[in-house]
Amino acid sequence: MLRTIAGRTTHSARAQSISFSDSHPITKYTRHYSPPHDFSVTGDNALKQPKARMVNSTPIFFHDRGESHGAPPHPTNFSQPLFVDIEQSKQAFSEATWNRLNLITPLLMAFQARGIGNFVRESGAGNFNTAVHTLLQATRVLLCTGFNVAENMPETDGPLGTALLAYACFRAEKYVALVADTHNAHLLREQLFFLDPACARNISIEEVKANNQEPSGSWEYILDRHQPDAVVHTEVPGRNKDGKYLNMRGIQISDFNAALDEIADLANARRINTIAVGDGGNEAGMGQIKGVSKALNKEEMQAVIPAAHQVIAWNSNLGAIAMGEFVMSAAGKGPSCTERDFEKMLRILFKEGAVDGITRGKKLNEKIENPAFSGQYNFTCVDGARSAIHIGNLLQVQDIAHNFPLTFPVDTNKKTAL
Repeated sequence: MLRTIAGRTTHSARAQSISFSDSHPITKYTRHYSPPHDFSVTGDNALKQPKARMVNSTPIFFHDRGESHGAPPHPTNFSQPLFVDIEQSKQAFSEATWNRLNLITPLLMAFQARGIGNFVRESGAGNFNTAVHTLLQATRVLLCTGFNVAENMPETDGPLGTALLAYACFRAEKYVALVADTHNAHLLREQLFFLDPACARNISIEEVKANNQEPSGSWEYILDRHQPDAVVHTEVPGRNKDGKYLNMRGIQISDFNAALDEIADLANARRINTIAVGDGGNEAGMGQIKGVSKALNKEEMQAVIPAAHQVIAWNSNLGAIAMGEFVMSAAGKGPSCTERDFEKMLRILFKEGAVDGITRGKKLNEKIENPAFSGQYNFTCVDGARSAIHIGNLLQVQDIAHNFPLTFPVDTNKKTAL
């Protein structure tokens, strides 16, 4: 596995710096629904952007997924994401490459204990394939992660996949910034330093408090600071229709999780491409999906804030990893890590304080009775499945993404075979 970028560091520390003063105060930010910069991509390979008409000097966007409103964020009043034309995205790829992308979805849906087989996206929502297309077009990405299942208990699902996706985007010479609470930011740093110290030193991590009391201006500031053209949420709690953040057991987790779904809402308002990876429907960006089950205590846990591209996976790490492998392949790079390094990354997570979200265990591959179902046993790793399963999925994804030359869309209207 390559641990350094051949001959040079892709992003200098200066290249990762922002365009205005770091000391800029986080005060009195006004929520805007038109982007400060036009990030739309022109040409046949671009995803369609909705048209806007002016109502009382305010841009209002209309498309199949609803209408954007000008009021402050509220559980039942949130910003609609961009409309995604899947067929148009398909035309940007060769038939063989699109078919290769399609092979990933069965892997993402391989285990359906939480009912993800019943999920139905709304018309105009993107999927794994369109999410990959978006990341290939993006030059500046903002990645958010962190799901604390209990106080001081970040789960292993999310940080690992986000670290590998960040590494892939970095290797592909994209600007990368991360957002996570204190616990998960620490996990991300440890993962990135293991993958590539140069990558860890040159990726900015926005560290926020592990509660939902962060001033709303902080989220505006982060978007202003990094100016992303794609925002990705991987395994991040999403508020339900009552404004509560619930885990799969239906227990409120608002007091020890940051309201990172607000970044998705603001990005939607600014017409920035948003991508969400989730495995249960209670994650940021999983709004408007039909067929999401209720929590184990019968509470309505489904998140309400949607993303333009919704990647559904049996564990969220896998969805992020798969996107990263295709980013690496399109950039002419090899796989992100070896199976041995992947297992080491899992061990680092437990060493640094993460727990399996199902078993709540901290010892890799330890067999534990499921706290929610008497007599049912799971293995401590990620979402109750032993490490061999996750390593197997990694190798399958890497085989699909890297084993044969693929054709990817580029900035021009031409296609380049790798």
